[in-house]
Amino acid sequence: MGDPIYRAASGDGSRWVYPVWDRNGVVGDNDWHLRGVGHGNNTFVVAGGSALGRIFSTTNGRDWVEYSDNRGWFGDAEYGQGYYFAVGGNGRWVYSTDAERWTIPGLPTFPAHETGTSGNFRAVAYGNNRFVAVGNTYGNNGLIRSFVVDPLQPSRPIQAQIALTDSRTRLDAVVFAENRFVAVGEGGRIALSTDSGTTWANQNLPEGGYLGSIAHGNSTFVVISNGRGYVHISRNGGQSWSTHEVNRSLALAGSGITFGDGVFIATFYHYGTSTMRVYRSSDGMTWQEISANAGAPINLLSFGSVVSDLQY
Repeated sequence: MGDPIYRAASGDGSRWVYPVWDRNGVVGDNDWHLRGVGHGNNTFVVAGGSALGRIFSTTNGRDWVEYSDNRGWFGDAEYGQGYYFAVGGNGRWVYSTDAERWTIPGLPTFPAHETGTSGNFRAVAYGNNRFVAVGNTYGNNGLIRSFVVDPLQPSRPIQAQIALTDSRTRLDAVVFAENRFVAVGEGGRIALSTDSGTTWANQNLPEGGYLGSIAHGNSTFVVISNGRGYVHISRNGGQSWSTHEVNRSLALAGSGITFGDGVFIATFYHYGTSTMRVYRSSDGMTWQEISANAGAPINLLSFGSVVSDLQY
């Protein structure tokens, strides 16, 4: 997914189908800006918007169901324990059991004060019976909030916990793996929680930069350094990290990363040729370019299955 309303699908990472949602060529921070993508129960869910909040869902990669409201943008979406969960600007969050009809907390099942957080949620992950959302305060510091899932309480199946803020830089991506949450963000920040998001240990990579995307697979965490052609990997649960250049001969700008079918798939944009480059790796250190296509950057990646008749 990218900007403008641009999406691509691939069965193997090398051949891509490029349908485009044409909204008169609009770009930038607008109501058609796509910000996050998640997958669960054979359904992809895409979150975005600006003044409007928009969520798109599909079970086949071709036909999409749209939800929209006038309460502001969504930053990301995730699936866990039978619920689709989306978060966004001004601390907003919604949930759904089918990715089509969404419940807004406080209308009427939640007290209004539980919906407010002084900042924006930009990413969310699920693990250990809870969703963990990360983002920034209005002062652009770090913001983290957990949401506990309790299906035994149908009137309040998702319950917001107290938000955590700090004086460090904002967080833009989060993943759950190896029984821990790992979040990344500006200034090379990496935050790690091994107690379901209650407490966090922080570090900053010496290279700094904007870390905008993270994935896990093959016992390895891999982080994309957005705007640079680097990845950072950890094989000890996020305790320490090593840096690797994807392609020394090209000035690449990192965009997104995901893991599936035993490999990492990452996207990089080459401004010199205005091409979106796709790379694959099994270990996070050695990367092979498998696709180069003209067009806008693809910033958001997610792996999963759908019942699809798309021809790759």
